[in-house]
Amino acid sequence: MKRDLVGRLLAECNESRRVMVDNVLADLLPPLHEWPEHHLRMLLAPHLGEKGVTVMKQQGNGVITSQTFSRMDFICFLLGNALPPGTIVDWIIAQPGYLDHSRSAIDVAGILQKHADGKLSQKRYFDMTDRCTKELVTPPMASDTTGVRIAIPDLELNTYTITYFPPGREYWTDAIKRLHAYAKELPR
Repeated sequence: MKRDLVGRLLAECNESRRVMVDNVLADLLPPLHEWPEHHLRMLLAPHLGEKGVTVMKQQGNGVITSQTFSRMDFICFLLGNALPPGTIVDWIIAQPGYLDHSRSAIDVAGILQKHADGKLSQKRYFDMTDRCTKELVTPPMASDTTGVRIAIPDLELNTYTITYFPPGREYWTDAIKRLHAYAKELPR
């Protein structure tokens, strides 16, 4: 059943998004049919509103409860499941209209900034690997400002290649800058 839902939702996505699902998300996250349905709908929606989605559930005693998952909840879910900030921005930009005005893009940039600064530790997200709810943790690399140079040996040629990895902080700042630039293209 969920595989059918994934197929229907993917059919509504543009080609850029379908390519990202196959070539990027498939390498970074569990298969879409394993996602909680509300997060799956938010990921593949043509528009990600601030209020997100509301899920209705009927309990065993017949009582119907509802829970709303906001845009912030969804971005925290992606970050908590280790989707890089730049990939989140790529996903947003790939589907015109996903964020429909500049305020939305600036809002998501603010969420990424708070995550980089470690200010979302009170937020909880569903960890898809462990299948449980956890506190959102900012990776230590988000505060790294030095970068790393690594010597990679080539044993056949008896040489080394020096590879430079930029400071981890740049992964967040670059994504945030891209969202601010994207916000300028959107209606106010």
